[in-house]
Amino acid sequence: NEPKETKLIELSHIIKGRETAPFVKRGAQGLIMSGEQHKFANVEPPHIRIKRPMEPTQLLNDRLPGSTIFPSGGDIGSQIRAYMGRQQQYLLNAATNTEEWLSAMALRMQIDYTSKDEASFQVVFPRSASHTITLSGTDLWTNAASDPWSDFLEAARLILEDSDMTLTDVILGSEAATAFINNVQVKA
Repeated sequence: NEPKETKLIELSHIIKGRETAPFVKRGAQGLIMSGEQHKFANVEPPHIRIKRPMEPTQLLNDRLPGSTIFPSGGDIGSQIRAYMGRQQQYLLNAATNTEEWLSAMALRMQIDYTSKDEASFQVVFPRSASHTITLSGTDLWTNAASDPWSDFLEAARLILEDSDMTLTDVILGSEAATAFINNVQVKA
């Protein structure tokens, strides 16, 4: 999804467990069940507002990288436009890098930031502590005895039990991806 410009973001989540329906005698009244709960939180998102000072005299008098030693008036104009375009692209890339960084932090379930002017924000995405799995010993994917497929199935089971949602994608860091690809069972 494209980032949306807004002054307030509403975060909502559904809280539910997995229950079984109770039995009753035929003809008896139905029993009341608890059902799901939900929570809402309003968050003021961070704002990116950046600028880059440029001195017109520097653009006119200083030679820019890649320009000729004695440029014509038309060459100077095109070099200035190219330079300004590169500067604007640099700022756009910086904003995009920040958005990617925020997305990576969101995947870790918490965004926490304090800027140079002391503006700060924190967003914590709730999830069950049972979803934190730390592999060690022979479970490490670098170990020949490990079984990544069973790790994926366990993660899928936990998510299905807690949210009734099916796990469809897995995101791995470079070390985990290398260990996964080189794993003996995966290769087999």
